[in-house]
Parts: sequence; structure tokens; C-alpha cells
Amino acid sequence: MKYIVFYHHVKSELKSFLSAGILVKDDEGDEIKRLFDVSTDFKAIKRLVKSLNVGRVHLEHLDCILEDYYTEHY
Repeated sequence: MKYIVFYHHVKSELKSFLSAGILVKDDEGDEIKRLFDVSTDFKAIKRLVKSLNVGRVHLEHLDCILEDYYTEHY
């Protein structure tokens, strides 16, 4: 499992902004999940994704980890 940060624009009726998401790939390199608009704090999401990879976090735990991330950052 590998987690990767990707960037994309989020558009609303009033404005557009750059956001970061998380791409999840399996061991063969195939995409298995893509989460959009996770954070606009790019340094923090890079640290989060690095910790997911270092800790070899299983996909089933990602939702809980993101919940903790949002609690700490927002």
C-alpha cells in the first residue's frame, strides 16, 4: 500500500482554490482509492502521508486517521 499526495482545484460558485488529496495505490501500483479535498495545509498533509507510508497503515484505518487529522487541524 502506498499513499501519495496529489493537488487539484476545487471550484464553487464563488471561488476556486487549490487543495490536496490522497491517492492510495496497492503493492502492484494500481489505484484503489482517491480522496479529494482532504486539506489545504500542504505541509501538514505531506507529513500525514509520509507517516501513513512509514507506518504501513492499512486502508481500513485511514478514515480514523483522517478524523484525528481533522480534529487536530480544524
